[in-house]
Amino acid sequence: MNEGINILVGNNEAGKTTILEAINLGLSGLINGRYLKNELSQYLFNKAVELDYLDSLKTKSKKIPPHILIEIFLGDNDYPSFIGNGNSERVKACGLYLKIEFDVEYQEAYEALIKSNEEVLSIPIEYYKITWQSFARDGVFSRIIPVIQ
Repeated sequence: MNEGINILVGNNEAGKTTILEAINLGLSGLINGRYLKNELSQYLFNKAVELDYLDSLKTKSKKIPPHILIEIFLGDNDYPSFIGNGNSERVKACGLYLKIEFDVEYQEAYEALIKSNEEVLSIPIEYYKITWQSFARDGVFSRIIPVIQ
């Protein structure tokens, strides 16, 4: 993306709407008008990623549960309280991120699930957490995000 105006162009089912939904989710914490913590499901994940993860559970080299990371880079110094290096590139920038990931607090319960004879049929969302922070590593709430006020 470039500064200024950006135009998304692509065939149907190319991901244009998904990009817009991710931006909205990253800025508001809402999906379909509801807070993400109440709407968290395996359907948020790419189906191919989910199937790859599930297939790996049937092998000796099991993959860790997949995660979703949405990073929103804002103007260089537009919002000083959002400046830091808490992004995937570890560079000083202005922005925020939302991450949906496995919560290591549930590692023991997760390992018991994987070792059981029960087949895991989907991503174990019940063992996940949501982290929403600025690049300065401060917690974020939609009321404090200056670009959506």
